[in-house]
Amino acid sequence: MRAAIRLAVQSGLPIWDAITPTDLWRVERPTGNGGSEILLESRKGGKAFVEMSHALEGQPEFVAARSLVLEVQPELSGWIGSAHHGRALDFGNVVAHLIARMQGACDDRPGDTLDGLLDELDTLLRTRSVGFSVVEPLQGVHVEPFSEELALGAGIVLRCLSDAEVEGFLSHDATVEGMAPLFGGLLVALEARFEAPLLLDVREMGTAPRSDALADALGALDSALCALHCFKAGSAGVVFQAIRSRQRALPGLDGTRLLPPLSSLATHYTLEHAELDDLERFAQHFFASQLPELRLAASRLRDAELRPWPRDAIVDAFVGIEALLNPSGAGELSFRIAMNYATLGLDDDSYTRYRRLRDLYKVRSKIVHGAKEADKYLVDGAYLAQGEIASKAKAVLRDVIKHIVGSPDLKDLNSLDDEVWEARYFPGT
Repeated sequence: MRAAIRLAVQSGLPIWDAITPTDLWRVERPTGNGGSEILLESRKGGKAFVEMSHALEGQPEFVAARSLVLEVQPELSGWIGSAHHGRALDFGNVVAHLIARMQGACDDRPGDTLDGLLDELDTLLRTRSVGFSVVEPLQGVHVEPFSEELALGAGIVLRCLSDAEVEGFLSHDATVEGMAPLFGGLLVALEARFEAPLLLDVREMGTAPRSDALADALGALDSALCALHCFKAGSAGVVFQAIRSRQRALPGLDGTRLLPPLSSLATHYTLEHAELDDLERFAQHFFASQLPELRLAASRLRDAELRPWPRDAIVDAFVGIEALLNPSGAGELSFRIAMNYATLGLDDDSYTRYRRLRDLYKVRSKIVHGAKEADKYLVDGAYLAQGEIASKAKAVLRDVIKHIVGSPDLKDLNSLDDEVWEARYFPGT
């Protein structure tokens, strides 16, 4: 079969060379004065791929090779699908795709050798499994470039983006001019890697095998973004999600598919090099926790950091605080959560923590119950504006999360019920 595919590819190479580039790709080029400009370049892409697929039908070598291949692997003409999409497949698509891959025309990645592609095709046909990655470039994160990936947990890494990757993302978005400023400031990304079943079906349309791998990966990415916001103050936005297959030998699975932007708010999140190891360690403990309340609280802290209005951030923060400090929903709410918060600190600051949370809860109640808003509220012995109060509420929630994640007697629990907190009131009972 390899010899037949090689013959078909050789018959198609002159056709590819003769095709005129007509696909527009948007690329960023340096201007020579420290800046850059966005240009549109003509390249061979999707249109060339279609033109070549049709032209192959007139090549005797291709027709003979197709007959030989489909006797061995009839699934290479039918339906292909995996993870999140599927499409019709024929042998002409396969050959055109292999040639485009050899020429480096599919995306920002360099060209492949035919032998390497055929080895990968053999593996795909044998294992019926495809490797995928989901990349979420982060907006507003400021950090000096670092070489090693940070393993955050649950298969998620935080890594720097290369210039070629950013250019590749940009080239897929030639019709959406409003996205260009977002692409220009990308430095780091979260990435999930997973395997999903591959469907090859001789029918014209098949049903992709059920797999929760993509949904699990997206959920883990969301938790990783929450962990970033729990680690330190700041707001990091996800610009888009790029779903990319790590295999390159078959059409319909490769390339990069950009989902719509998830955040376009002003964001700012600074990471120092000295903090990277601590972030990695914290995120791993965060993912290891089995507390469902922790996930809810962390997602509310992330939401609070991205809210444009302080009052909304205060409400979000208290949803998270209540989930952790009063998960049973018992009465005397402000007193109970303030007492529980007091137990998380050192003995000499427990009363300060208790009073701070009581003050913050009073502000929260006025906002939630529609009381007339004042310019400032009394918190921690000082009159503060809503923006300052929102920062304090988020800091309290972050403090609670970090105490729980880092506490040997709390992080491994499955629930934060009343008995857990009462044991902290009266140690040894």
